[in-house]
Amino acid sequence: MSRLCLVNKRDVEFVMEKERMANKVTGIPETCIKNDFTSLDTWCAELSADNGTISPVIYYKPLGYKTATLSTYDVCLILMTDHMRKMLNQCGDTLVYLTSMTIPKIKYYVTFLFVLDEFYTPFPVFLMVSNKINNPQLNVMLESLRADMKTHKINLESKIFMTDRNPSAFTMWKDLIYAKSKHMVCPRYIDNEWRKYLATIFHEDTQDEIYDQLCELLEPKDHDAHALLSKVLAKLESNTMCSKFLTYFNKFYTTCFDEWGGHMLKEIINIHSVPNFEKILTEIQETLDAKYKKYSRNVVKILQMLFKRIISYQYARTTALAAIRTATEHNHRTALSTDLKKVYRTENEDEWRVVLDSKEIVKKNKYLPKCLRYLCT
Repeated sequence: MSRLCLVNKRDVEFVMEKERMANKVTGIPETCIKNDFTSLDTWCAELSADNGTISPVIYYKPLGYKTATLSTYDVCLILMTDHMRKMLNQCGDTLVYLTSMTIPKIKYYVTFLFVLDEFYTPFPVFLMVSNKINNPQLNVMLESLRADMKTHKINLESKIFMTDRNPSAFTMWKDLIYAKSKHMVCPRYIDNEWRKYLATIFHEDTQDEIYDQLCELLEPKDHDAHALLSKVLAKLESNTMCSKFLTYFNKFYTTCFDEWGGHMLKEIINIHSVPNFEKILTEIQETLDAKYKKYSRNVVKILQMLFKRIISYQYARTTALAAIRTATEHNHRTALSTDLKKVYRTENEDEWRVVLDSKEIVKKNKYLPKCLRYLCT
């Protein structure tokens, strides 16, 4: 009998690891059950250890036991650092964006809550790692958020709750967090969907023309948005090549314009450009992909790298705020030390005349420190 005929348990395990065969019950690769969940248990235990800091682990349901909401085969980990909590409390009243991303090599999902910081840049403030992403998982996530907000006395009144077209998540948000939020669909998601369906228009120049007009609908500018929508619809109706796209557009967008149009961003939270979700989500997805990395199948290592990236966003924001604070303090000192008799407005209301060492310098309004302008008015 040859060695090839001797099939034992270790041979089967080796084949399953090599081929990444999915478990029929959980839908998760066997190696994930053996390795990743064990390391996740250890990592969560380390994070939850009493070391004098607040644990970022808000909720953890490991593999192997059942809860009222999740089954035996569900895994769910919810994380929130103290800085994330402060950002939620400070910036969460304008817009909160919920989206899910995939760790492709091990078929995990990471669901984020983003807020917009002082620079209208998305910042992650809450995240859930799970092997499924259905309503039970989202319910656990929002329940955990509500409990944490209650513990830390955070009163969240978000004007907009944004999703990737997920009305059930919005319903849970209203029931659990804040009932008066307005639901909107993320412009990034809509843009990606439009790009897919524009392929039904076979003429490339027509594609580009229609796409440019559609993008104007996403911009939060001062224009008659509904008139612009009518113009786009008229353009689609007048071209027979656009019939399929017109059917798709009427089905998903025409009747719910106020849920995705940029005019609502302008009206509700008064921003002048669409937040750049694409940049941060692309960077995060690159971290989750972990391409060409030895740890591409290690969920703990991937999460550690994810938090390093989040810390880099935190550092960039802190640095930008410090630069603004330094400039403001400098302008304030300049204003207090300046002889106001040497600074006066010219005939042009947008200009100031500054006398320095017997020389007159004309400065535009925007180049004169605001505090100095205020003192001289």
